[in-house]
Amino acid sequence: MSASHDENAPRVMLTVDDFAPHVGTEFIARSGDFEDRLTLVEATPSRRAPPEGFRHAFSLIFDGIRDDAMITNIIEFDHPVMGPQWMTPSALGHSPTGGFRYEVLFN
Repeated sequence: MSASHDENAPRVMLTVDDFAPHVGTEFIARSGDFEDRLTLVEATPSRRAPPEGFRHAFSLIFDGIRDDAMITNIIEFDHPVMGPQWMTPSALGHSPTGGFRYEVLFN
């Protein structure tokens, strides 16, 4: 069982460098009764430089195994190394493997 979301926990400013070593690895996405195994297939920095004082924007692409999509919401993504992370994925459609493909944007 994963840790619960703590609204009072300190916020960590994740970057593309936190995710890049985990491309090709599996995350478990959970929301209510919905669970899917998602493979991180891309971790891509934005081509635009960030404004001073802001993190560099980036996107993550995940491929799931389920053929039904998660509702866009704040979803727990659990990873064996990174631990639980809370992200808001958007379904992009089906992946080449038949499950749903999702994008998560960090600005």
